[in-house]
Amino acid sequence: MAGMFPDGRESPRHRTRNLLALVQALAEASRPGESLADYRARLGRRLAALARAESVLPEREGEEAPSVGLLVRGELVSWGLGEDSRVALSGPVAPIRPRAVRMLALALHELAANAIEHGALAQEDGRLTVVWDRQGGDAVLEWRETGAAASPDAPRGFGRELIEEGLAHQLGGTVDCRLAPEGLSCRIVAPIATD
Repeated sequence: MAGMFPDGRESPRHRTRNLLALVQALAEASRPGESLADYRARLGRRLAALARAESVLPEREGEEAPSVGLLVRGELVSWGLGEDSRVALSGPVAPIRPRAVRMLALALHELAANAIEHGALAQEDGRLTVVWDRQGGDAVLEWRETGAAASPDAPRGFGRELIEEGLAHQLGGTVDCRLAPEGLSCRIVAPIATD
């Protein structure tokens, strides 16, 4: 692929171009009737998630690729969450390709924001379970919320589009998110970084 090094890292020019395109898409995402203060807060959180992703990307060939668990834990910690009676996390080290890190980090941000604002973690009895594993040449992540009423007919916003369309395209994998009466479930399959 043009602009990529053999280990999956982007060339500096390609990385900058992709990053600017992503920032532009984040800046253009707005909700009807949203106040300027709400827009700024939401954009700031998304940019912070992107900055966290940039901070874990390998700089040189041979540096370790970021793992799924690192991205999951980093996002939840940014919201003040850790493992407790409401949040369960588990999985082995599953490094992902550097070119997929930004989109996976943003997808995890959108999933966490939704869980906290509208989903399971907005409910007193809600629970979040995130499990990841290595299956063949893929990292498989399962995000499951329980204890939150969810409507399968909920409108598609920027976060849902990013997760269901952008993430699958960028990962070269698959994404299957479902809203069910008990809560959201999302299965993400991404090729792992080669050892």
